[in-house]
Amino acid sequence: DAATPNPLEGNLIAGNTQDGIVHNNTATNVRVSMNRIFNNGTLVNHLGFDLGTDGPTANDAGDGDGGSNNLQNFPVISSAVLTGSTVTVSASLNSTASTTFRIELFANSSCDTSGFGEGKTYLASQNVTTDGAGNVSFSFTPEVTPGQPIYTMTAIDGNNTSEFSGCAGYANPAPLVVTTTADAGAGSLRQAMINANANVGADRITFNIAGCPGGL
Repeated sequence: DAATPNPLEGNLIAGNTQDGIVHNNTATNVRVSMNRIFNNGTLVNHLGFDLGTDGPTANDAGDGDGGSNNLQNFPVISSAVLTGSTVTVSASLNSTASTTFRIELFANSSCDTSGFGEGKTYLASQNVTTDGAGNVSFSFTPEVTPGQPIYTMTAIDGNNTSEFSGCAGYANPAPLVVTTTADAGAGSLRQAMINANANVGADRITFNIAGCPGGL
C-alpha cells in the first residue's frame, strides 16, 4: 500500500554491538532506504546492513546469485574529488543487464572497520540503468557535509537493497591559510571555512595577507 510507510526507511539505527540490520534468510524485496545507519558493531564482519551474517558479501559478475535480497551487488566507488564546497563522487555498478536501479549516496565521518560502509547521513539518490552487459557508471556532486568526508552507496533493484559499498573519501584540504581579502575563491576566508568544515575534528585558520600588520 503506497500510503503505508516502509518500516526500513528513514530510521536512526546506531549503537548496536553487532550488525545494524541483518537480513539472514532467503527472502527478497526487503527495502532498506534513506536511513541513518552508523556506529554499529565491534568486529570487522559487523556491517550497517548485512545480507546474511558473514560480513561483506562479494559482488559477482552479472549478479546471478540468489539468497537474501538476491545478494544484490553494491556499487563500487572509484573516486571522491573535493572542488570548493562540492564533492564529485564517481562510481559504477555491475548487476543484472538492462535493469534500472536506485542508487543512494551517504556521507560518513569515518569508514567502517570492515572497509565497507555504513550510512550516517543520507544525501541523494538517482536512478541508473545498466547496459546489455550489466554495467553502468554514474556520479553525484553533493555539497560538503561538515565533518563527514567519507562516502558510501547502496543499490536497490525494485525493493532488493544491497549491502553498503566500500568506503571512499577525499583528502583533507590543504593548510587553512587566508591570503586574500576576496569574498570567495582560493585563499579567501570563505574557502578556508569551507575547507575547515570538510575536515574531521578541529582546525585552526590562520591569516597571511600581504600589506597587513603581522600578516593580518
